[in-house]
Amino acid sequence: PIDFHAYSLVDLYQDKSAFWAESAWKQVPIPMERTAEGKVLSMMDDAIRFELVLGVFSFGPVASRCAALLRRARLGGALTAPLAPTIGETVRASRWFLAKALVQWALFESPVILVRRLGDDNAAALFALALRPVGLLTHPFQAISLVFYPALAHARTVSNDAFRRSIRRLNRISLLLVPGGFAGSLLAGHWLLGVPGGSYLAALPVLAILASAYLLYLGPPNGVPLVVMEQERTTVMAAAVGILVLLAASLWLVPSMGAVGGALALGAGLATVKLAYGVAYVRARIPLWDGGQVAPALATTLLLAVPWVVSGWLAAGLLATVGATSVWLTMRLINRTVLFATDAPSPS
Repeated sequence: PIDFHAYSLVDLYQDKSAFWAESAWKQVPIPMERTAEGKVLSMMDDAIRFELVLGVFSFGPVASRCAALLRRARLGGALTAPLAPTIGETVRASRWFLAKALVQWALFESPVILVRRLGDDNAAALFALALRPVGLLTHPFQAISLVFYPALAHARTVSNDAFRRSIRRLNRISLLLVPGGFAGSLLAGHWLLGVPGGSYLAALPVLAILASAYLLYLGPPNGVPLVVMEQERTTVMAAAVGILVLLAASLWLVPSMGAVGGALALGAGLATVKLAYGVAYVRARIPLWDGGQVAPALATTLLLAVPWVVSGWLAAGLLATVGATSVWLTMRLINRTVLFATDAPSPS
């Protein structure tokens, strides 16, 4: 069986500290890595701190507080910690992180409720069914953002230039993937809407608006760098303002336009959030634009017009071609991107 009785030179079950060997009269640091000749390259303390920089710093105060408690309890010699103060300190430190999760949940879940309350059952059904394929196609964007969290956190500890290069990598990949996500949402959504019956194809305009809103929201500027910079409060306030815009637009549009009005209202809310991110980028002196984003931005702009200008097999062919090209170029860029290589130039 696999266990951790010999994690390098540490027994994680029995040793009181992973940093210092037991001694009656002095502290002896425990090595982590050495060469074949026996030369010590790093200590356990160095390795654990490095892991904290990669994984903890990027995920906000909740993970930071939990990791600090873990380190104190498991690795620092104190094997117990009072439960009540621990919970209180964690909640106080994580208030903006928890608020961000709650407000973003409301931003993405409330539109269906608003369409149902302000419209009718038919509008709610069309809106919910059109929203499903769009939501499914957003997962690759979320996965890429999660992968970049530790890389951005590490780059920020190196230098401002390294941090900006990592942000450019993330924004380029996100923008390059937008045409593929948009095309996939429309093609998969067209098929999905036809499964329950031809009457649901009336939701195709709703699908096109939702796909445009979601994919532009998931493109650059990305909110991940703001979290890494410990600006969770900025992301919370941006999402809160987006909810207010969503509510006001829904009250105005849904009673007269139904599901289409709900899609437009959600688009207005998400655009507000993205605008707030852009303002935060400018205040933090993070570049919003670079030459590598011109071609993907142009392709995205042209692709957004396809559902409204052409139809039938021609539209499907254009979407499939541009979408496949977008995915292929994104995969090439991902394969050329080396995380944590902060001294290497960003791929063009």
